[in-house]
Amino acid sequence: MVRTRHCLRHLHVRSQPLAARFLQQVLGDLSAWHADQALYNKEAIGEHLPGFQMRWGARHGGEPIPQADFCPFESFRQVHSKWHTVLKTVRPLASHAVSLC
Repeated sequence: MVRTRHCLRHLHVRSQPLAARFLQQVLGDLSAWHADQALYNKEAIGEHLPGFQMRWGARHGGEPIPQADFCPFESFRQVHSKWHTVLKTVRPLASHAVSLC
């Protein structure tokens, strides 16, 4: 995550607002999943979606992905909070165009 902070802080000044908008959109979806387990199960895992898959087996496509291979909801909530904590430290992005918090 330290590398992420370093990269985001050193974006070109014209790229920062675009990166901030992109992160706002992505984090908006992630925040909705963080708040609603049913929505997380539908959109982040879904049916035959790789979603938040943590383990990749030797599959050839089309077969169901074992439930144990997906990131459990509570683990997703923890990593989501960690992402927000890291991104809050990126002041140059937060000061342009949108707030990431």
